[in-house]
Amino acid sequence: MSEKPINPNRRRSGKISFLRRKNQNLVDQLNVHTENTVLNEETKTYVSKFVKNVRDCASLSLYEQTATDIKHISSHTCDHKLCFICNYLRQKKIRRKYSLWFDNNPHFLTILKEKGSTYVEKVITIWQHENKYSEYEIVSRVKFEVMHLLLTVRHTEDGFKGEKFYQKEFRRLFNLMRKKEEWLSWVYGGEFGFEITKKENGYHIHVHSMIFVKKGYRNRNKIYRMIFELWNKATVDETNDKKEFTEKELTAIKKNCGNIPNWEAPEDFVKRLKPNGATRIRLEGLYIRDDDGKKIYVTEYTGQNVMKSLLEIISYHFEPYAFDKENDEFDVPLMVELLPYMFNLRIYDRFGILHSESPLAMKNNSLLSDLEEALESKEELEGGLEKAKENSNFSIINPVYVYHPKHDDYRITINEKGLNLRIDLSASNTKDAVEEMSRMAVMMHQEPTPKASNPMPGNTNFHNHDISSQERAYFEEQINDMIGE
Repeated sequence: MSEKPINPNRRRSGKISFLRRKNQNLVDQLNVHTENTVLNEETKTYVSKFVKNVRDCASLSLYEQTATDIKHISSHTCDHKLCFICNYLRQKKIRRKYSLWFDNNPHFLTILKEKGSTYVEKVITIWQHENKYSEYEIVSRVKFEVMHLLLTVRHTEDGFKGEKFYQKEFRRLFNLMRKKEEWLSWVYGGEFGFEITKKENGYHIHVHSMIFVKKGYRNRNKIYRMIFELWNKATVDETNDKKEFTEKELTAIKKNCGNIPNWEAPEDFVKRLKPNGATRIRLEGLYIRDDDGKKIYVTEYTGQNVMKSLLEIISYHFEPYAFDKENDEFDVPLMVELLPYMFNLRIYDRFGILHSESPLAMKNNSLLSDLEEALESKEELEGGLEKAKENSNFSIINPVYVYHPKHDDYRITINEKGLNLRIDLSASNTKDAVEEMSRMAVMMHQEPTPKASNPMPGNTNFHNHDISSQERAYFEEQINDMIGE
């Protein structure tokens, strides 16, 4: 007998509460580490900001309480690349976006577009035709295949090409490769993200990319060879004195390249490669496993199992950094080491045909927009935003005080401390409550104004972005009590 599915809202709330406690555990470990480690002033500044971010993340969480139930509405998050809550929400957001996108884009389209005095074929998405090129006649439909590409570079404890942390150089070389004619003749576009770990031989930085390629018979081996040669030559490191391949490397390269009818033999292909360039890449088509665990490669991107495999590729980009998944522990020294490098670092992007695909855009700071995307159904959206249920109340509660007992069907339960520290809102509907919480978050990080005013009595009701020093102190006292400062 299968278990009863968990209510989606309770599952989402439970995950936020769990990760909020995980963030707190991380903060505790960071504090212990920094107290017992000599750090330079720059690193101390980054650690301090990070600690504040992850400690405060989701501490402003909105809940709606009725006579019979409590529902999690939304949370104000820190958007830090190393935050567990934010990475989880990014994963959910991008999975949702791509799931909808694949439903609406089972193929690409070809149009004829003017270029000077002639016309050239341009491959576009269905969304792009509807929103940018609707005046152009569709010439043909174009089928594509989706593949998972993994790229690495040769590196040592001293890094790559003279840089210890070489992510920017890695990205520059990847960008240059995607402009090559050989690449453009096979690859329509895609998305990618960086994964960063550290081993005995220094930082191990690599790219996971989902690429959309031309569909055809045995295309994988042809595309693999093309990418392998381009990447190998692009990543030649003159500071690396490696002169020849090992037998193990040669065997692996030949095996991965495969034999292609009417193409040069793997033995001849290897002769053109550079021993001091990258030689480890992986390219694999999308697959699912049957009941016996055997891989079944797919080319039609529909169905729950296929979509699950597809979205697994994307989720690589938002795995927590400096976290040992095998031992379920933080690598705190590595995290502290990475923080200065991570500032303003772009670790995820789209390219080619997906570059300007607005339905896949990730950046959006609107809590209301995130709420609309997260709601489980159109009915919930229409019924929940404009009016609340009868006798419902909205409150800001730190999810660290929220629990979900399994014996009670994971019902959202707030402990006594959470009830005592909650901030009740005056909003009468979900939309107003989210906007009120958003204003609270803005005020929380706003410098006080010189205007004088009386402290706020009773429960807070924040509608004005300009607050006085007294008001700010009153407000911060409530927030600091709630987040546990």
